[in-house]
Amino acid sequence: MISLVASFYIYPLVHPNAVPKKSNLPTMQLSGKASQKSSSEIIKDLRVKIGGMDHKIDSLTTQRKKDKATIDSLKNIVESKVKLIAQLQHASLTKKENAKFIAKSLLNLDEERLSPIVNKLNNKQLMALYNTASNMQRQKLLQSLTPDKAADIVKKVML
Repeated sequence: MISLVASFYIYPLVHPNAVPKKSNLPTMQLSGKASQKSSSEIIKDLRVKIGGMDHKIDSLTTQRKKDKATIDSLKNIVESKVKLIAQLQHASLTKKENAKFIAKSLLNLDEERLSPIVNKLNNKQLMALYNTASNMQRQKLLQSLTPDKAADIVKKVML
């Protein structure tokens, strides 16, 4: 089988007149026309093309390595951000749970004991307490506040 393929390509070199005029074979015919290249010139041209292709392969390989490093770096960044988000969500849940516990404890006090405590809190803390309280506890909280602080909370709730 190999000898058949080899003879197919070698035959035109041995018998140049036997090759059809319109051929798809490389122009390695030894017919003597000035426009045709010799086999050594064709080999030289092919070596130049192969050298160019080798250079292109090397540059593409280098670029691929850089791209892979960039992708790995971005994956690491995404993983760290996902971990950070999970930690922040956990911390947020912990703060909400603490706020609910504190609200429940404070709002179980009677108004006389609750009033001096809640009047010392800032508006942000009062809003957190108000938002975690039930309707009955909200009423108790507003009654325990000074009129100015209670009005500030109501204004913020209504916005």
